[in-house]
Amino acid sequence: MAETGRTETTKAASASGLIAGKGALHWAEEGIRCTEHGDLLGALRSLQRSLECDSNCYEAWVGLAEVFMVMKDLERADRCLEVARRIRAQIATPRIATA
Repeated sequence: MAETGRTETTKAASASGLIAGKGALHWAEEGIRCTEHGDLLGALRSLQRSLECDSNCYEAWVGLAEVFMVMKDLERADRCLEVARRIRAQIATPRIATA
């Protein structure tokens, strides 16, 4: 079955292992689908629920940025993308254990 309702950003995040917990990811994907169908209120609700499950859900922050871009609120979109960048950098940077 083809992947529908998922943005290229979400696909890339999934492929690179930046996936949050199953509940958070489910709600983030639902929010992205809502955005794609023009249901911005539904998108905001779903993305909020995703972040309630896992505040470090990369996909939810990117999804929120997309919602705010559609709403022409570029300042909020940029802040959401900054959080997503920090999460991605945190996951991508291996931590070295200290004794």
